[in-house]
Amino acid sequence: MWIRYISRNVEFSKVEYSKWISTFQSVVRHLKPNGYFIFDINTPFALNMPTIKRTMFRQSNDDYLIMQYYNSGIDQAIWDLHFFIQQEMNKYLHYSESIVEASFNVELIKDDLLSVFSSVDMFNDMLEAPNENEQRVFFICKK
Repeated sequence: MWIRYISRNVEFSKVEYSKWISTFQSVVRHLKPNGYFIFDINTPFALNMPTIKRTMFRQSNDDYLIMQYYNSGIDQAIWDLHFFIQQEMNKYLHYSESIVEASFNVELIKDDLLSVFSSVDMFNDMLEAPNENEQRVFFICKK
């Protein structure tokens, strides 16, 4: 399950963060006793790093996906997705979508997770305690 907050709206505030909290509350309601909820985020540090637009290409059978990713600052990144779905030989339908990925303060997220889970651990890519310059943080939450 991809829990990163995605919005077509480029304005972010505490109101949007409240959707994260309601998602955490919903997850707790659906977990078995002592169940775990594990997810990761791209941190605000990562989303605020200056990057040039990166283009990635994926193929699945005769269908194609082209993704362009770039950080726009203010704790967010833009993903431009272009899908080419084969209809017949050499004829494709093209669908496109732009999404905005937002991130929030890691300690704020942990504090809010602790309000609904019995324990929350955070790790970086090396399974160590994260620091303020981490680009990705993993959360392991126990009901």
